[in-house]
Amino acid sequence: MRLLKLRNHKLLCGGSRYRLQEDVTIYLGECFATLSDFICSQFKFSKGWITIFKGYEWDGCSGGVWVFEVWDGNLEDNGLPQMYYPSLVHDVLYEYMEELAEFWGVKVDSIKKWADNVFLALAQAHKFEKAYLYYWAVKHLGGIFHWINKGK
Repeated sequence: MRLLKLRNHKLLCGGSRYRLQEDVTIYLGECFATLSDFICSQFKFSKGWITIFKGYEWDGCSGGVWVFEVWDGNLEDNGLPQMYYPSLVHDVLYEYMEELAEFWGVKVDSIKKWADNVFLALAQAHKFEKAYLYYWAVKHLGGIFHWINKGK
């Protein structure tokens, strides 16, 4: 996978540090396999798989930059930080939270909880030592940053 890193400094809400150079597909689990397929300009969701399309930009783990320094983790063997994939999936799900909720006929809060739990599961899968701390941050602060960004 090729990665274009846009900036290498702390950001406030709304900035982009990463841009996908190719599509990324991640299996989110059997429990999501029964959801109806969803597709939009940035990603598609089908049978428990999410594919985020080339060109998608996101800011990595950024929600706490106002409070403490946020770190995307150690570099893995593939040269990417541990939180690359967890933050990618979490950001795209948060960005389309309202659309997903409307499409699947659920409450927006259900999508937020799902996105936060996926974030934790992926962080643990990548053996990120601060997985629970970051999960706490997105669980309790993520909604605030989401609504601030939606208000722009």
